Amino acid sequence: MICRACQHRFVPSEAPSAAQPLICPKCQAEQLLSGMTFIALCPECAQGIEVDEWMIGSYADCPACGKEIIISPPADQESYTGRALASGGHLLPGDQLGRYRIDQPLNLEGACEDYLAFHTVLFIPCLVKLLKPGIAEQDSFFAEKLVRDAQNACKVKHRHVIGIIDAHWDAERNLSYVVTERAEGMTLREALAKGPVAEKNAVEIARDLCKALLCAEGHNILHGDIRPANVLLTTNSGAKLLGLGIAKLEHEASHCETIGDVHHDLLTQAYSAPEYLESPQDADHRADLYSLGAVLYHMLSGKRPFVSDNPLAMLTLIIEETPPDIRQFNPNVSDDMCQLVASLMAKRPGERPASAGEVIAVLDDIMRKLEKQPKPGRVVVTFAEQNPEGNSGKTAATGRAMASSAAGAHANSSAYSSAVPTGATANTGNATGVRSTWAKAVTIINIVLALACAALFITGIVVMTRKPKAPATTGPASVTHQAAQPPR
Repeated sequence: MICRACQHRFVPSEAPSAAQPLICPKCQAEQLLSGMTFIALCPECAQGIEVDEWMIGSYADCPACGKEIIISPPADQESYTGRALASGGHLLPGDQLGRYRIDQPLNLEGACEDYLAFHTVLFIPCLVKLLKPGIAEQDSFFAEKLVRDAQNACKVKHRHVIGIIDAHWDAERNLSYVVTERAEGMTLREALAKGPVAEKNAVEIARDLCKALLCAEGHNILHGDIRPANVLLTTNSGAKLLGLGIAKLEHEASHCETIGDVHHDLLTQAYSAPEYLESPQDADHRADLYSLGAVLYHMLSGKRPFVSDNPLAMLTLIIEETPPDIRQFNPNVSDDMCQLVASLMAKRPGERPASAGEVIAVLDDIMRKLEKQPKPGRVVVTFAEQNPEGNSGKTAATGRAMASSAAGAHANSSAYSSAVPTGATANTGNATGVRSTWAKAVTIINIVLALACAALFITGIVVMTRKPKAPATTGPASVTHQAAQPPR
């Protein structure tokens, strides 16, 4: 069985009963059971398997085909899911939430819980973001607003935005959830765990996010929670923005919990704009640009712009302090990129770029300059191969001579550099380029001459094989006829 409170998988020592309730050995949470039994069907061979309620969420082998299956609750037992959530538990693999089958819990922190799910009508994978029933029961405003925000976010259709499929609010069971698309990839948070990102890759990711934010600006939608965990790096579609239209409400609802997750709150604050932390309802799209700058800072330096274990201290740092220079952690970052990050993370919204379109133009200019930078040259060292005919001593001597020559050249490099004029290197390069051009010209001339010779050869063969024409007989016949006539 899988505990609904801590997700711990365990095997009960004996079948549970009213006198002997089922207790999780890890968290000591009592499992809510009704004592029902039902028939589970194998998806492979449709064989019926009689199971008990406490087996829901666990795995079993089909007695007919031997396939391992997940025991799912029956379709008419959705009240069982609602009862488990109301008691503070979580959804388990196989649980049915409306038209969605839960496959795996993804993130259980914060005000909303994320689950990988499967749409049982459209047969597509999806992601379910469920508002914790405790928050919905405490204040139904957040549950209703979650659905309204999802309705507005549906207007944003962009290739760099994870779209919304469905939204639902059940007031009787305090269930409010939003269903979004599901794309394969890894989050930027997972990628940054391996170290900083190269500047070119950071420019490409930031450009994709700016395109998504520019589309959101057109619909007057504020994301409100741009951070590495809400950026998905896909294989073929670039970077995609997660949680557009619903992340802001999730941030606001997290303060409504009686037992807040301080760690999650700190991770959210580290990328939030000062005006957004002070008054979220008065913030505009420039707050998202600040968060974009904080994400860029993290990508380039490998560290968050502000770090603190205290939420109040973190708030003070964001409002009053300036983050350290990126080049303290990564000296290879260009000056233009550092200036862009500084302008995006300006304390006052008026000092930031006016829109994401301006940021895209700056990023394009930075990318052009990065592509024009010369690549470092490569030194190729060639060693003579050993002669199979027995000249190994000569080869070794040649190798030693090459090594000594290289050492002497290295020792005299400074003297050589001082003796050679400044333009000598450039002249050498020009000479090399001229020789290369002449070699190409000679090659083209040889090809043209070869084609001309081939044409002459073919023409000669055609002329030699042509047959001569037969001589005409009209002239002599007429002469003979005139000679036969007598003279007058």
